[in-house]
Amino acid sequence: MKKYTLTGNIIFYLGLVVFLAGLLLRDAKSEAFQPYVEHGTPIMIAGIVIVILTNFFRRKNPK
Repeated sequence: MKKYTLTGNIIFYLGLVVFLAGLLLRDAKSEAFQPYVEHGTPIMIAGIVIVILTNFFRRKNPK
């Protein structure tokens, strides 16, 4: 992750956490999360979009 700036690294890990939250929510077997299961896929897509946005925060000269 040295080719990204600090902001890019933060955005990448935030997108990864959002994607994993959507994945866990989509595959929830518990009764407490059943009303939210249909929101899992859009949350996963949002996580992927956030990870793709990381490419706008590259360093000019990677070391």
